[in-house]
Order: sequence, then C-alpha cells, then structure tokens
Amino acid sequence: MTTRILYLATSAEIGGAERSILELLRGLPKEKFSPYLIVPKDGPLARAGRKLDVQVKIESWPELVLRTGRERGLVNRLRTLLIPFLLLPTVLRLRRYVKANSIRIVHTNGIKAHLIGCGATAITGVPLVWHLRDVLSPGLIRSVLRLLGLVGPRQIIANSMASARSLRLPVADRKVRVIYNGIDLREFRAIPGTEGLRASLRIPKDSFVVGSVGALSPLKGHLHLIRAMVPVLREAPHARLLIVGDEIYDTLGHSGYRRVLEDEVDRMGLTSRVIFAGWRDDIVPLYSIMDVVVLGSVRPESFGRVLIEAMACGRPVIATDLGGPREILSRPEYGILVLPEDADALASAILTLHRDAAMRLEMAHLGRARVAELFCIDRHVKEVCAIYSSLLRESCLNNDQRPAEAAP
Repeated sequence: MTTRILYLATSAEIGGAERSILELLRGLPKEKFSPYLIVPKDGPLARAGRKLDVQVKIESWPELVLRTGRERGLVNRLRTLLIPFLLLPTVLRLRRYVKANSIRIVHTNGIKAHLIGCGATAITGVPLVWHLRDVLSPGLIRSVLRLLGLVGPRQIIANSMASARSLRLPVADRKVRVIYNGIDLREFRAIPGTEGLRASLRIPKDSFVVGSVGALSPLKGHLHLIRAMVPVLREAPHARLLIVGDEIYDTLGHSGYRRVLEDEVDRMGLTSRVIFAGWRDDIVPLYSIMDVVVLGSVRPESFGRVLIEAMACGRPVIATDLGGPREILSRPEYGILVLPEDADALASAILTLHRDAAMRLEMAHLGRARVAELFCIDRHVKEVCAIYSSLLRESCLNNDQRPAEAAP
C-alpha cells in the first residue's frame, strides 16, 4: 500500500517553482508514494502532471486571488487582506478532498497554497509540509506566515538559506530544513550540433550569444540586461541577446511586461540584436547555443534554478548578488556575481567572459561539477522522502498513543 501525498500548486503554468515540483514528482519512488496534484486551472502544469501518471485535480480559485501577486503596490496589498476570506470555500473543498482520498501528507508550494494547506489540515492529524520558494519581504504577508508557520506545518522545506532566513521563525533550527532544488544531469547536459537551432532564431554562426531564461517579469531585471547590451555591442558587435520566456503568470504587475521590454529594445535601437524566443519546450538545446547565461534579478531570488540548469549544460553564468544565487555561486570560479540594477556591471561581466575563452571553459567545467555535487535530483528526492518517512512514523506513533491516553 503506497502513501498518498497531495501537492498543492498556486499556478497552472510552468515556471521555475513548477519545474521543481515536476522534477520531484518524476523522481518519487512509486513503490512507496502515490502523488496527487491540485492546480487552480487546467494548463501546462496539469498536462505535465498527467504525463507523469499523477492524479491531477483542477480546483478553481477566485480570480482575484489568482491575480494577486508579489509585485509591490497598493492594489496588491489591499487584495492580500481579502485572500483568507476569499479562499475559505476552497479550503473547505480541499479539506473534504483530503479526507475522501485518504491523503497522508499535504505538500504545499507557494504562499497562497501554504495558507490553504493550513486551513485544510487543521485538526485533521494530516501532516502539512510547506515548500518555501520565496524570499519574504518585511510586511503583512511575512508576519502572517511566521505566525502560521509556528502552528500549521509540521515541516518547512526551504529551497535556500535565503528563503529560510527570510521567514525568521524562532524555531527555525528545528522546523525549517534547507533542501536545495535538484535537476536531472542526464537531461541537462551540453548538446552538440545546434547550428540549425541558431539559424531558426536568425542568429549568425559567429555570434556571441548572451542568454536569459525565465518568465518575463519585473523581478527578473530584463530591462537592465537589455541596457547592458549597448556597451557590450560597442566592443563585441557580433553579440546577440537571446531572451527565452514569456508572460506566464496572471498576477498583477506581470501583464504587458513583454511589450515594455520590446519598447525598450526599440528605443535603444537594438531590434536586430535582441531576439525574443518566447516560451519554449526545447530549453536544453537553447542553453547549448548560449555562450553565457545571465540571471539579472532586481530582488532576491529564492533559489535561481536557471543557474544550475545552465551550469549543468556547461554554460558560464552571471547573476546579481542577491538571495539564492549567492549560495549557488559561492566561489568566483562557479560564476560571476554583480550588483543588482547595474547595467554597467552586467556589461563588464559579459565582456570579461567574452574576452577570455579559457575562463568560460573552466567555469563551465567547475559549474557542472558543482551541480553534480550539490544540486542533483537524486539527492533532492532522497532528502524530501526522508522527511515524508519521518512524518509518517511520527503520525503512527501519535495514533498508537491516542487509545492508551483515552483509556480510564
């Protein structure tokens, strides 16, 4: 008899957090665990879950909740106050689902999912695991999560020290465990013979390709990377910027961001030098045509999955010196860290790698070795499953004690 684990996701699309969920689901030992997945809408994540033979359920959320995001602003803050009340019907439906399907553990991914999970598992005895994939800023949301974190989840998995520290729980040494995201090194590797892909994107063979991979969101700092290309092109006129990704989230502050980036490219006269590839499935071949990969986030990333993907594919990387990327690139030989919101610093780092092919080669070699040591999917799955097993043993002990405690 396998143990049923319910995964609760906050998005129907596939960004970095969702790819990490899918990697975990793919790696779970099926002889021990049966995964169930609930998403707020049908879409790419649900389809990917079904391909993995996961039991997928679409549980609709109020549209206003779905569109409330992390971007700063008065509207988002006001909407945040309404979320607990708007989610109450969803919480009650999920509570019934957990009972009807004999779910043994609920594993939540995303702030809204953490809130729902607390309500759905309260007083049920079903252990709740939060997977913290956010660096929480001071404010109402962090205060609420800190309070709930004390009483709701049995275990909190943080995807980096940056995420763990941001929650600021006084019992962090006991309840919060850092488990870094993992990827499959058999999938993420350098692929030769990608000339046809270059041609399809209209990138000349001799171009030095600067790559950016991820959702088109203000958080990712694309504007500064676009501006950095001006000084880069003065020294390396054959350079190209390849932006892979699109607007995948419905939350306030994301809609229309691609148009903002395209307008900036036009304004700076870079139309022929910047390629918007959109959302793509062939991410590994795309990494292989990039000479350097940049993650230019303007606020702390909770992890920085694109960095380990690129490193596993043998690409040198540049990231802003914030949050999770500091932990991934803990030594200069793994990658270059620069100040956030600094186009000149980004340009300088790109040109440093452009000038030094030996540095790029050495960084690529050491980067893949670091991913193999610390960020492989087998290690990630093993550590998460150890938490599941510990929680299940604890639940069995508690259940065995209840009759004795109730006896006269």
